[in-house]
Amino acid sequence: MSDYLDKIINQNKETESRSRESEVKRVKDLVQKRLPSYVDRQNIFGISDPQQLEKIKQHMKQIIYKDGTFLRNYEIAQLVETLTLEITSLGKLSPLMDDNTISEIMINAHDEIWIDRGGKKELTNITYKNDEEIFELAQRIARNIGRLIDVSHPMVDARLPDGSRVNIIIPPAARKGTTITIRKFFKEKITIDDLVKFSTVTPEMARFLRDLVYSRTNIMVSGGTGSGKTTTLNVLTNFIPDSERIITIEDSAELQPNNAHIVSLETKEANAEGRGKVSIQDLVKNALRMFPDRIIIGELRDFVAYNFLQAANTGHEGSMATVHSNSPDECISRLTSLVMEGGIYKDSELVRRMVGETLDIVVQISRMRDGKRRIEYISEVIIDKKGEVYTNPIFEYKVSEVTEDDQIIGEFIRTENPLSNNLLYKFKQNGIKTYF
Repeated sequence: MSDYLDKIINQNKETESRSRESEVKRVKDLVQKRLPSYVDRQNIFGISDPQQLEKIKQHMKQIIYKDGTFLRNYEIAQLVETLTLEITSLGKLSPLMDDNTISEIMINAHDEIWIDRGGKKELTNITYKNDEEIFELAQRIARNIGRLIDVSHPMVDARLPDGSRVNIIIPPAARKGTTITIRKFFKEKITIDDLVKFSTVTPEMARFLRDLVYSRTNIMVSGGTGSGKTTTLNVLTNFIPDSERIITIEDSAELQPNNAHIVSLETKEANAEGRGKVSIQDLVKNALRMFPDRIIIGELRDFVAYNFLQAANTGHEGSMATVHSNSPDECISRLTSLVMEGGIYKDSELVRRMVGETLDIVVQISRMRDGKRRIEYISEVIIDKKGEVYTNPIFEYKVSEVTEDDQIIGEFIRTENPLSNNLLYKFKQNGIKTYF
């Protein structure tokens, strides 16, 4: 008899649980359907103001109570809090977005969510019920930034309202399930003093970088994925005098220069009809008509490298960009390859000399085995009498030991390599006498 009663009780509990799950889903759908009319159909994704959030919560409760529900008050309160996070931000991911020690969030599958903290990857205990829940998040992100994600458009690369970069890829291209990668945008601007404090550079290297920028040398920041290229470029840009007009060009606006006279340009993807696309190359060509003193390009990935070289050679000295490469010499080869991709030039040696004649400095930034970022080289680009192009390290980081717990032990050194007459002349032209 007792077993029979237990069975009846358990069945009732299961029925009640299913009924509540069904009611929660019904109420969620109801709120999501009716809320736009309560907020004048404005896009509320990305709102963080406490007063605005409270108004949205009150609207949700009004919708729920007006329609009626058997959910208890505490359940309604929990549901409203969850819905507010889902509709205005990233739901379960919000605590990770608010944690300033986390730089990257990586959703590999519904039960596999990783973060990057201090250069180290960590698996979190956050999970979703299934891939459908992740796909709903991906759709919400895409929809609220004016993009489409479906079988016909399986990839999205865009920027969240707070400036963070997001990449989404869905099955069948992503075999594990919907995959979302978020590179967080930090509002606090990193300065050269911060780089010194983090041991990314020494004070002597910091002064040298400042003098290079002030002397209008053309600088390429080189490094791998996540090495800190954009942060380094941003710090260098802040050395440019306020009297100069700067045009920044990026796929996704991340640079935060403190300069007085700056214009920021950003690419735009085509709409659902395939119209309205604005590429980096379009922006570079337009920037040349905007009377810039310097042009700063977020990253060179294709034939835009040629446009950059042309701009830096035609009255825009002191221009800067980043490129994905693993050493200063590889940086020269990479730029040569990018220019060759355009098909205009067939002679790689000619293009390499073009790169050598335009570029003055390569700043190589690396995220090393211990997770710390260091400027591994500050190298000058040299063309010898035979026309050979190579890089000459002025500063470099020498690794002496890697400990058992993957800590890097080493030091920054000033090499014995002399500065070229070209670089010394640029310093002299701009009143910098330290190196004579």
